[in-house]
Amino acid sequence: MNIFNINVDRREEPSIRRTSTLKSGKELRIMTLNVYAGSPYPTLDKEQCLGYSGRLRNQLEHIKSQSPDILCLQEIQSHMVQRYYVEKLADEYDFFYQYKQSYTGLFCSYLTYLTLSFVITYIFELSSMFHLWGEEYLEYMYWRTLLCIPAYFTARSFLDSLTFMGFLMGPVKGSVILFWKRDKLAPIVGSDGKMVMETVFFQNQYGDFLNYFRARGYQYAGLMLEGEHKVYVFNCHLNLTSEEERVKQVDEMAEKMNDLSSDGTVVLCGDFNAHPERPCVRKLSEDYGYIDSCDEKGVGDVPTWDHNNPLVEELSVFDNNSDHRCDFVFYKPCLKGDCKVINDGVRILFNKVGSFISDHYAIETKLKFHKVGSMASFISNNSSIESKIKFQSKMLTTTVS
Repeated sequence: MNIFNINVDRREEPSIRRTSTLKSGKELRIMTLNVYAGSPYPTLDKEQCLGYSGRLRNQLEHIKSQSPDILCLQEIQSHMVQRYYVEKLADEYDFFYQYKQSYTGLFCSYLTYLTLSFVITYIFELSSMFHLWGEEYLEYMYWRTLLCIPAYFTARSFLDSLTFMGFLMGPVKGSVILFWKRDKLAPIVGSDGKMVMETVFFQNQYGDFLNYFRARGYQYAGLMLEGEHKVYVFNCHLNLTSEEERVKQVDEMAEKMNDLSSDGTVVLCGDFNAHPERPCVRKLSEDYGYIDSCDEKGVGDVPTWDHNNPLVEELSVFDNNSDHRCDFVFYKPCLKGDCKVINDGVRILFNKVGSFISDHYAIETKLKFHKVGSMASFISNNSSIESKIKFQSKMLTTTVS
């Protein structure tokens, strides 16, 4: 009885020289999007703040219509936006983020609340203050102090609708959240019994004074794709103004990514705040061997930040003054070689009129994971099969010659 059959095709001699075979592939669709928290400038228009705008609802509808397997979001600052995404995606997705309140941000926000509450109080009572003396004035001061309480909550209800207050008080560490479909991916548990997930503040926060109020960072999560393939997903938001600091931040992430690349495929998503030709971007490909999925599929020049988008505002930042791609999906197959990863397509999403949901456009990359089975190891344990292969190879050589 033949337990192993090899069909030798004389027209394709290399087929007999194969040392490995690809098994059926698993598809993984990865999306990255900077959600745009809102206008950085003071404004009374609540629509400019993501948490209070119809844009938040539109974002969710557009994302769910694409149904990515992994969703990496940046600029999730306010508690309102974080809670909305978590609740609305709870039926399909698990998520990871870490809670970290900025003490500097809290101090500045409460100082702002108190300042505005006193201003409101004085506006209503200033005219009568100059007509009160002695005991009447002391009584007035008592009641005016009590009046500060409703004034405080009035100030807070107003200020909470502004983007910068969400920036100061937001609880999401690094402003990054990662979602994955629970029916397709499961967290990897390390030898210590803990899930391989963490959010890390960058060591280098210089170059952008806003980082002193809210530090930038990256997160990573180890996920098992359908029980077969280990995937380590990184989600980042790099420095806004300093290329030197972005390079340092990339080096910092790469150190961690390289540690994990020996165990599984590494995927890096995020907003780099930089053109593709910048050193912080090139460094990933040239020094660390990561593949830019957009470049690989010929869409590297398609912008994810441009002035056709009405949400884009002119900023006094060099990298953001011209249309460019500043969002990326990099990947690096596992170094063990037991898995072949194929880029099966890249799309730039939400960049058409009527679908502007952020000042950035989304990138979706579709990767296919193929298990590589070693034929050599199988044959070495089956000497009769090895003899049969050598015999058929000899017959082929004799016939061809």
